[in-house]
Amino acid sequence: MFLHDSHLPQLLSPGDYSSPEQHARELETLFRPGWHLVGTKSDLPREGDFLTLELLGYPLLVWRCEGRFQTFLNVCPHRFSRIAKDACGTAREKLRCQYHGWEFDCDGNTRKIPDAQSFKPMTKGALGLKRYRTQTAGQLIFATLSDDAPPLEDYLGPGFDVAEELCSDDRRLAATLDYDVPANWKCKCENSLE
Repeated sequence: MFLHDSHLPQLLSPGDYSSPEQHARELETLFRPGWHLVGTKSDLPREGDFLTLELLGYPLLVWRCEGRFQTFLNVCPHRFSRIAKDACGTAREKLRCQYHGWEFDCDGNTRKIPDAQSFKPMTKGALGLKRYRTQTAGQLIFATLSDDAPPLEDYLGPGFDVAEELCSDDRRLAATLDYDVPANWKCKCENSLE
């Protein structure tokens, strides 16, 4: 092993890599307030295309509708069934819950409720889909679970302009790598920085 005069001492204890309580604090203070890459425009090339994913324990649905990218909680507010069970697909003009057939528009508002008279009186929009802020940087689609997160441009700082340039619409995605690393997120970051 090589030692160097400028080597910094280890600041984290082994428990910081394995403690469920520490991990929960990190999720709450570092990750939930941030912006997360949830897809690319090439993942949703056509109007109505959607993809589903899980982010920090939340099932999400990212949908291209009316030329916009929207991110919703992939859970129907009626009986809490998943809106879409497939990893990707197409839903033109509306999302439809697979359980009781409730339909939602591009903004997540209820569009059609079978047996609607059973739900009267109900305030319009009271049982819509939970929507999360969604923004793009070049071809990259980001979402945040926090209402208090700064705009994506502020969150990424100079990285926003880099994403706009390196991932611009005139470029093409060559490859996608999606794999799980069975380790604490800090191990992956530390190994990538070495």
